Amino acid sequence: IVQWFQSLTVEAQADGVLTIAPPILSRIFQNMSNFLSAYNSAYRVTEVPYPFPYMQTTEMLLLFHWLVTPAVMCTFTSEPVWTGIFSFLVALIYLSLNKIATELEDP
Repeated sequence: IVQWFQSLTVEAQADGVLTIAPPILSRIFQNMSNFLSAYNSAYRVTEVPYPFPYMQTTEMLLLFHWLVTPAVMCTFTSEPVWTGIFSFLVALIYLSLNKIATELEDP
């Protein structure tokens, strides 16, 4: 598609439809090339699978966080109710972010 845009732009310039100075036209071609390079880089990132050991490590760290958070929250709060609420909210937020990332990685 970028090749079509480039060839149509050159034809329009040659036919007199576009009256753009050559330095500006070369800048347009450079921007199209940069776009194509960025697109290919983004496509390459989507094709590389997420490492399985890294995913397992993340799951284990979330489990450890889920177990340790109530003990740490006890030092910051004076009421057990607030400890439970804060621990639940923090664990829920981290678990939700992990599940969202998993869905984005493999829909």
